[in-house]
Amino acid sequence: MPMGDSMAPLKAQVCTVLFSLLFESVLAGEVTGESTNQMIRQVGPGEFAMGNLKFDKKRRTVTFPITLNQAQGSMEYLLVTSHGKIHESIFRTDTKPEEIHIAMLLLGATGAGTNSIPGSVEGPISNPSKEIIHGNPVALSVKWMLNGKEVERPAEQLIFNEQTRSTPQPGNWVYNGSVVWQGKFMAQLEGSISSLITDQTALINNIASGHDNDQVWTVNTNSLPPADLELKMTIRLEERSKGE
Repeated sequence: MPMGDSMAPLKAQVCTVLFSLLFESVLAGEVTGESTNQMIRQVGPGEFAMGNLKFDKKRRTVTFPITLNQAQGSMEYLLVTSHGKIHESIFRTDTKPEEIHIAMLLLGATGAGTNSIPGSVEGPISNPSKEIIHGNPVALSVKWMLNGKEVERPAEQLIFNEQTRSTPQPGNWVYNGSVVWQGKFMAQLEGSISSLITDQTALINNIASGHDNDQVWTVNTNSLPPADLELKMTIRLEERSKGE
């Protein structure tokens, strides 16, 4: 599909974000109008594709393929990349955190700060923490096809808090956008996308009760998709509550 006028503002924003984040992949070459066109493709009215993800400006969603990684045991992450902490994550993906972050910024996310660039931090980064990470409210869901019908589950229904013996209530995911430490975009470096415990290096954090405890989270097997199915995760950017 030819690039329309709606693509021009996106190209300018992406170039700014890429330059400011100092992604290693970008530093290896030049960020030009041509390379940006190749990176983001318009696939419909208000709909764009980048790598293996798609984002919809009207619905304010980012969707990409994921794989069921662990179906039992103690968990600290909902989703990591294939080079992330897969030994403690329910799902994994080959989608790049930097591409998810670019898409979220283009949808209007600001993350934990007021600017579109992740904050720089000093000193070692530790987790979990009792502090609640701030960010844009988001909703996470996982979809799959079963017997010719689409099944969709909110992410909170796929996890279980063994201390409270319950799944979290909706509304407890925030898009904080990770951090930059020593010039590195930590979500890309560590492969952390959605964390169940407080982890400022992840793109998304759970802020429900138990976010400060790395021993209480596990898989809700009653809602988990069957193994070996093609899965997709959707991140939907929610409106901030008044006063935030």
